[in-house]
Amino acid sequence: MTLATKTGEVKFLQQGKRGMLPYPAGEYDLHTSYVCTDMLAPYVLYNGIYYVMNQVTTWVGQGVPSNINNPQKDYAVNGTKATWIPFEGYKAIYVEILMANFAKLASAVFYGQYQFSQYGEDASGSAVETEGGYKDFNPNDPMNSANAFRPNLMLDFLTGKVYCKSLDARGSIYTPYLNIPLEPDVETVIKVRGRMNGYITCLGVSTQSHTLSLPRAVDMDAGTELNLYYYVMPGRLAPSPTIKIYPDGEFLPHGLTEFRMRSNTEVQLKVVKIGTADADKMWMILNAPYNGSIDLFPCVLAQGYVTGTSTGATIVATTYDGSSLSVSRVAEGHYRIKIPSSWKMDHYKYIVMLTGIGAVSGGPNSPTKATLKEQSYEYFDVWVSDDSSVNDGSFSFMISDTYAWGNNGGFLTPT
Repeated sequence: MTLATKTGEVKFLQQGKRGMLPYPAGEYDLHTSYVCTDMLAPYVLYNGIYYVMNQVTTWVGQGVPSNINNPQKDYAVNGTKATWIPFEGYKAIYVEILMANFAKLASAVFYGQYQFSQYGEDASGSAVETEGGYKDFNPNDPMNSANAFRPNLMLDFLTGKVYCKSLDARGSIYTPYLNIPLEPDVETVIKVRGRMNGYITCLGVSTQSHTLSLPRAVDMDAGTELNLYYYVMPGRLAPSPTIKIYPDGEFLPHGLTEFRMRSNTEVQLKVVKIGTADADKMWMILNAPYNGSIDLFPCVLAQGYVTGTSTGATIVATTYDGSSLSVSRVAEGHYRIKIPSSWKMDHYKYIVMLTGIGAVSGGPNSPTKATLKEQSYEYFDVWVSDDSSVNDGSFSFMISDTYAWGNNGGFLTPT
């Protein structure tokens, strides 16, 4: 028996052409280039009406005749064949957010590069909570204290800054250490903003100078903080980097124009307000020993001894940076110790402590006295005696630097 069969026909439906996907392109701008393709069509806001590009082309308003150089004019002249046609019935809430200044989503307001709260305060500090009060927002200087409206919270998406009236941070806020390499004999100027931690590395050798300069306080925001840390591996001879302000300026509290950092210490600096004007700002040293408040101890630069005879003098010394000291016999009982130029002791704020050793050369067995005759940034001179006249002899010495103390380095000049 033969089974019945039936042959059918399958028809495939032809798909239509895929339409353009509209995407928001903000408020219409005469100088912006708008591109429409088979896939994507920009739409813009102009005079309160949304227009979408209707032709596959590139459009720049300033490059077309003035009678059609915006969507409204173009549609009025060319109708449905215009490049721009009204985007009817497309005023959904998300369009308002993406397109217009002062668009709102709940209590958040959008304006250009800013997103901010609709609530804030006025120039007197009173709360602004009225409907539409946020429209006094000043995009040119949003947080100026004279503004009729300052938001309680503002995000600046261009600069990445966040402004808020109060912050309750339940987690940790980290400020990483940035490596600051200092080239030898070159002044390094750094940029500082917000709160920064810096780890200083001195390149080259210990006998070279290293200078780190900060920007002027008047160019910084009050409250800017900088923590500098200078660590030196044990046993390594290291320089003392100089910290100053570029191109000039003084540090509070003692008016220092510069100071030198000691190894394995941290200095904390902050830009503080010292008056009502915007320019009334200075860098302030917050911690000891650099601010001169507590724990002021001298930095020992060198220690050693000199052996003096009628034929000359020799020196044995240890210095903080491994550099060498030299001694010469100027006259009987008069010796000159030269200071390395790399120490830059032009501030004169160093102390020399002296003690005689044994008896004078070739004299009676009486105690040797050593006296500081004079000092300069290049050398200091010592007299040796056992009575009212000078005699050749030996002495030990220690050189201490008090420059970081402020107030003339704590150095008392004899009268």
